[in-house]
Amino acid sequence: MYSDKPHIHRLITALPAVGLRDVVVTAGSRNAPIVHDLHEAGYRLHPAIDERSAGFMAIGIHLAVHAPVAVCVTSGSALLALLPAAAEAYYRGLPIVFVSADRPAEWIDQLDGQTLPQTDALLPYAPTYTLDSSAATGLQESLALLYRDGGRPIHINVPIAEPLFRFVTPGLPSAAPLVIPRPKVCDAPLTEAWLRRFAAATSPAVVIGHSDAADLRPAVALLRQCPEVTVYADINSGVADDGRYADFEANRRQEVTHDIVLHVGGAFVGKYLKLALRARAAAGLLTVVRVDATEACPNTFAAADYHKLQGSPAAALRQLSTLWSPSAPAPFVPHYAPVGDGFARSLERLGRGLAALHASGQPLALFLANSRAPRVALNGNLLPREAFPIYLNRGVNGIEGVSSTAAGYALASDDLTVLVTGDLSFFYDVNALWNDRLRGNLRILLLNDGRGGIFASLPGLADSPVGGDIVAGRHSAQARGVAESYGCRYLSATGAASEAALHALLTDDSTRPVLLEVLL
Repeated sequence: MYSDKPHIHRLITALPAVGLRDVVVTAGSRNAPIVHDLHEAGYRLHPAIDERSAGFMAIGIHLAVHAPVAVCVTSGSALLALLPAAAEAYYRGLPIVFVSADRPAEWIDQLDGQTLPQTDALLPYAPTYTLDSSAATGLQESLALLYRDGGRPIHINVPIAEPLFRFVTPGLPSAAPLVIPRPKVCDAPLTEAWLRRFAAATSPAVVIGHSDAADLRPAVALLRQCPEVTVYADINSGVADDGRYADFEANRRQEVTHDIVLHVGGAFVGKYLKLALRARAAAGLLTVVRVDATEACPNTFAAADYHKLQGSPAAALRQLSTLWSPSAPAPFVPHYAPVGDGFARSLERLGRGLAALHASGQPLALFLANSRAPRVALNGNLLPREAFPIYLNRGVNGIEGVSSTAAGYALASDDLTVLVTGDLSFFYDVNALWNDRLRGNLRILLLNDGRGGIFASLPGLADSPVGGDIVAGRHSAQARGVAESYGCRYLSATGAASEAALHALLTDDSTRPVLLEVLL
């Protein structure tokens, strides 16, 4: 039996048109009719308590199922807790549907409990469509926005009047299925004129930032066989780096000679290549061609000679690979500093363990929490690349929600899901573990140095009296009690994670998540 709310029925029957079957649902009474009908209709429901965590769980589930995912919350400030995840989804181009229950419009701002204006609450990241009992059109157009600009989040607000809990409708109404048009993305964004420009360039380069798409890999493999072009792939690009990018970042080089760059993907972990290209552009010596499925025009390298082409990044890379004949380029020999502190040694040993598991056929996914872990891993090239996906929350580059994203992935996938996190990121998002459905495929390496360790590398901060205690968030918290209270298996090490401790983390038989805390 379904609820007696016809407008909820319209939502339930419309979501399959975009391939949506997974919904993160949070506790509450106002959204209970929606959750009930989702359950009755056979959606895969993933319960969560913390709404802020729930939003990032939806992102993680999307990364696992490669389809739109919804998160459904109750009325009031619950919706506002979704704003960080909405921003992350927006900047990564992810099709997440944020569904909020609401009070009827006449009770907003009338001192009624759990009421606030919910329309447009997630702007500018997710536009609102209000689905009330009088709404007859607009839902199809709203869902179509999920595919605009290569992907984006939307917000559907559902006012629900009392009584809430009348589950008396025997079935969903029959209706013609919605047809959601998907915009065609240009599969040849580089014109003949641009191809000639790249072919004639003295030192062309490709720079790849954050990407959750796997379709870049074949084209990059072809480009690697063309010594005429240099390919820089960030650790969050989804493709392997041949050592050039990591070498540049590790040695903090400040100069490049490239005269034209094809730029694809999102934000970077690395800093120094970006600064070097900006310096080159400021001198008027660099042309930048940005290829993106969206209409956004981020001029990341501040180039005066900047050109935006809308289309498929993978297609642009394939086009570029046809300009030169494949050959055997001379191997690049990177120069990394020796692995030093316990943080880096732990990552290096983890990398060896992950490589061994991958070689044995174990399906893997690796999540790196901002912000020290990806930088240390990148600068020393400490983790295997391309063998399995490496995910970071780099839409807005904050520490928020990485544990919840990994937890969402682990809920929706049977892959061994490994999260590497620092202490501030872990404790900030600890409610990711507040979920009885998490299984033993989630493994967490917590590198706890009692502060935000990345701040130690910022020049001049040590001169401030608030640099350590406040800015870097110095603390004495440890995770044993947290892990045990959430029913996780807890392991610990000091100084650096040993091979034995990491082997236990990755291979111990457990039906619940396993957490290895390394006290540095």
